[in-house]
Amino acid sequence: YNWYTSSVSLLNATESLRVEPGYEGHGYVVISPVKRGWALLGEPTKFISASRLRIASAWHLNDSLVVAVKGIMGEQVEICAFERSTRKVQCHAHLFRETAVMNLTFGNADFEVQI
Repeated sequence: YNWYTSSVSLLNATESLRVEPGYEGHGYVVISPVKRGWALLGEPTKFISASRLRIASAWHLNDSLVVAVKGIMGEQVEICAFERSTRKVQCHAHLFRETAVMNLTFGNADFEVQI
């Protein structure tokens, strides 16, 4: 994920990636592994985009990615993930009404509720 351009490129072991410098004269990219079709990008506006102070955990549910996000009351948080099959970045914004951990789901999860 190119922090300056918001573009995503896939890396592999046989090709190199050229990172164009941003307005400050250098490049900055976030490298995230693709697992089960998803790469967690975290907060795209933050320099440390996937800090443990923000991301409590992440896991897969069916074909979806679920991210547990920490926030404090009144805070607006945007978390993004890249879906390899569509080659698109999905972002979810959440306004915390209380200090808590909120689960954000990326993709089309089919939830089965057992009562």
